[in-house]
Amino acid sequence: MTGPTPSSIAVDLVALKVLGTVVREGTIDRKIHADEVMAKGDNIAARATIDGQDIKLGRVGKSDPKPVARIIDHAAFDRWLAEHVPDCVDQHPEFGPAEEVAAVLNEHAPHLLSFPGSVADWARSAELRNAEAAAKRGETPAADGVEVTIPDGVVSVRETPEARAAVLTLIRQGVINVETPLAITGGAA
Repeated sequence: MTGPTPSSIAVDLVALKVLGTVVREGTIDRKIHADEVMAKGDNIAARATIDGQDIKLGRVGKSDPKPVARIIDHAAFDRWLAEHVPDCVDQHPEFGPAEEVAAVLNEHAPHLLSFPGSVADWARSAELRNAEAAAKRGETPAADGVEVTIPDGVVSVRETPEARAAVLTLIRQGVINVETPLAITGGAA
C-alpha cells in the first residue's frame, strides 16, 4: 500500500482550506445571530441526540460586561476634581524666562515663582471607579467630563471533550449540514 501522493495531499489541503473558510464564515454568522437573540449573561448548553443518546457538546454564553467610565473632557474633569476632591491637586514650581529668573533669584525675588496645579492620577482613577459604581446603582456620575458606557456582550463557545466526535458523527449522519449549519435536524433544544 502506498502513501498519499502530492496530488491527493493538495486536494486534502484545498478541501480543508475551503472547509475552514466555511466554518469561519458560519461561526461569524452564528455569533452575530446569537448576539441578536441572547441576553447579556445568558449561558446555554449545546446538546444533541446521537443514536438516541443525549450528548452535551458544550456551552454558548454571552458576557455581561460591567460599566466602564472614561474621561471625555479632561479639562472639565480636572476642574471638577480640583473643586470636589481635597488634596488631589499636585503643585509644582513653574519658572519664568531662564535669564530673568537667574538674575532675580540672585536677589531673592520669589514673585517670579508660580505654583500651577495638576490633578493627581489617583484622584482620576478613584473618581472613575465612583462613576462606575454610580452607574451600577442607576445614578448619573457626579463628576463633570466623565461618561459611563456598558460594552456590548461577547458571544463565546466552549466545547466539551466529547464534542469533536459527536459533531463529526452528526455531520456524517446528515444532521448537521456544513453549508447551512442552522438547518440542524434532530438536535435537542
